[in-house]
Amino acid sequence: MSVKAPFKATFARWLSSHERTHKEYYSRKHYPWGILSKIDFTPNPLVYEQLFVTSNHESPITFTGFENDENEGRYIYELNFVREHEHLKFRTVFSYEGELITIFRLQDPIQKIYRSLWSNKFGGKVTMDIKKGESMLRQLIVDQVQLGEEWNIVSGYETLDITEQLRDELLKLKAKKLKKGHIVVPFSQERNLWINIFLTKSRAMRFGLAESTQCQEYHALYLIDDHPSFQKSDLLEIKYVDVKRYFHRQLSLKDLQALRNLEEITYL
Repeated sequence: MSVKAPFKATFARWLSSHERTHKEYYSRKHYPWGILSKIDFTPNPLVYEQLFVTSNHESPITFTGFENDENEGRYIYELNFVREHEHLKFRTVFSYEGELITIFRLQDPIQKIYRSLWSNKFGGKVTMDIKKGESMLRQLIVDQVQLGEEWNIVSGYETLDITEQLRDELLKLKAKKLKKGHIVVPFSQERNLWINIFLTKSRAMRFGLAESTQCQEYHALYLIDDHPSFQKSDLLEIKYVDVKRYFHRQLSLKDLQALRNLEEITYL
């Protein structure tokens, strides 16, 4: 029986003490676990300067803070590093036994924009990568939508098995590795119904055609209609629907304002 090494931060260890319904599940899932999991948080002694090395990249990792909380019996760390020209700062908390209690990003500019979406004074020119905007859209919908019993939908962001063929197709579209032949969609009902959410209709069409082969019915929701001439797919059981119309009963007026603000962002 293998024993987990203590003082390691992985998504699986975070998930072991948090439910998939946790409001931060989606943002946590997209943390840079490839780097975080390689960091040594052993406290005695703590190596304040570490280096994460790949075949073509080196990322210095610096611990900027460390606290031994004797009252709670835990160690608290603050660290930072650079990934793809983006400065990242995290706080992590471990028990004395080396179990990961929690981890969260500090001074996250994307989360700052996310929280400001509900403001009537949201403005200024905001530019971001389209995939980050799409992540915010999915987070917004999952955070705000309460699916009633009539939906019979499982908790958001269930991991679903996919075929090797779909994995290869999505690999071409996303240009990144899909681990272990799994996919995560915002809402699902086993293989009967998948509901995925995209920023634009064109992205909903591209990914929907591939993902819909894995379930009986597939709903591709979108925020921005950049392909108005396309109405539906006659080949597969795919339904393309404006996300505001799809969840019109669940979204408040403030939520609709947040979605309109999300539309005003310039995406790259």
